[in-house]
Parts: sequence; C-alpha cells; structure tokens
Amino acid sequence: MAIQLCGHTMPASMSSRASNYVFTPAEIIGRNGEGDAIEGAAGASVVWEWAHLDAQEWDYLYTTVLGGAPSVRSNVTGSTVVYDNQRQEKGFDHAIVHRPQYKILTGGDYQQVTLLIDQLR
Repeated sequence: MAIQLCGHTMPASMSSRASNYVFTPAEIIGRNGEGDAIEGAAGASVVWEWAHLDAQEWDYLYTTVLGGAPSVRSNVTGSTVVYDNQRQEKGFDHAIVHRPQYKILTGGDYQQVTLLIDQLR
C-alpha cells in the first residue's frame, strides 16, 4: 500500500519527511448499554506538517488532489490511505482533504505547510 489522498498516490518525498504528523482517532462520545465505547460520526483526523514543500509537491496537493478547490470529499472505498496512531498505513472509505496552508513562499519553496484531513471513516 502507499499513502493516497482521494485516490492520488502521494510522492514518497512528501510522505517520508513530515516535520509533524498527528493522527487523532474518532472521538469516543459515550458508551452503549453494555459499556462499550461509541465513536462519533465525525471520524478520525490527520494534521500533516512539512518544514517545506517544493513547487511539484505543493502542486500535488493543491492541483492534483484538490483541483484548486477549498476542500475535496472522497467517498471511494479505500481511496485515502494515511498512517494511523500505530504507524500503520490504513485505508479509509470517506475523507475530506482541506486546502493546505503555508506561512512563507520563497521562490518555488513553500515553507511551514499544514494539511488537514478529516472525516476519516
């Protein structure tokens, strides 16, 4: 398996060098009558950060995955594959990838880039 966002395989140069990566499992919103935990419908989320992305890596996110839209929703079985909190690649059938944000653009280098992926379920 490879890391994928909405069916688009992420370049290995990006998936292997994040400066910060946080996978948050679905929130436990309560317990059923037998005491089992119940997860919220919002699903899991990922906040992925890079110290920098070059123009090609930025274009992968902004153009290939998002098509310039503020966010894109994927409902295709297993089309979004990210690392879970056990460092394993895990496929999700539903995800919303939001427009990446950066702090500084120097030439073709986007610095301090943050990407939010939520509604992972």
